[in-house]
Amino acid sequence: MENKLTEFIKISNNIQRKIKVSLSKLNLTYTQFQILLSIDNLTNLNKHITQKLLSDETNIDVMTISTTLKCLERKSLIQINKNKKDARANEISNTLIGNSILEEAKEIIKSLNKELFKKTNPNIRNLSKILNM
Repeated sequence: MENKLTEFIKISNNIQRKIKVSLSKLNLTYTQFQILLSIDNLTNLNKHITQKLLSDETNIDVMTISTTLKCLERKSLIQINKNKKDARANEISNTLIGNSILEEAKEIIKSLNKELFKKTNPNIRNLSKILNM
């Protein structure tokens, strides 16, 4: 069983490494991608987007959300405005540049998924075997 777990970890790390390298071409981390994607999804649901909501939606702690939002704002990928009704809360939205980068990132991830999850990919067959222990 330990050998199967080790193999699973290797495959998982390989997938994470490929995602990291792919997103770095857009100067994005995976966490930044998750946040941009969540902002986009929540915007489409007409939600009032706050750091707390992003934390709940992404399962990323509030402090990491805060730090990442500042970085995304410096990159002009998001906009943070004070809530008119609650001065303690911020309203967060993607900028046009942020939406453009997000669309590119989604295409990269989609392409990477196709590559990683081809039925002929031996790593996926191994992963399947491991998960079916």
